[in-house]
Amino acid sequence: MIAVRLREAMERFRRRTGCRITYKQLSEKTGISESTLQSVAARRDYNTTLDTVDRIATALDCPLDLLLEQISEPSPRAAVSEVLEPQPMTGVSQTKKAHGPQY
Repeated sequence: MIAVRLREAMERFRRRTGCRITYKQLSEKTGISESTLQSVAARRDYNTTLDTVDRIATALDCPLDLLLEQISEPSPRAAVSEVLEPQPMTGVSQTKKAHGPQY
């Protein structure tokens, strides 16, 4: 998954320029609605367009490698193999398992 690190980019803009930018100001600069900007900032799984990312990066003068973050997710195959992998028996010694029960 790729997440847009909007809050961090807005903070870097503030540190670099000395001016705090609000969602309203960013909306005016980009033409993106405030509610969309707030969703992009708040939800890591928000599915936005490349055009939106480009407008944000341009308005904040922010390189894409600082605006975007690739978040690794476990693959579905790995999750299934973890569930299906046999679990070791507990409470039974290796000798008893190898030679059967002792009477």
